[in-house]
Amino acid sequence: TSITWFVGSAHLYDHQLVAVNQHLGGSQ
Repeated sequence: TSITWFVGSAHLYDHQLVAVNQHLGGSQ
């Protein structure tokens, strides 16, 4: 359903943000 797609997209988006934050934090 659209709700499942929305939750899945939000999860992937959060995962990408976490990966970016960890990368930026690790490079400092």
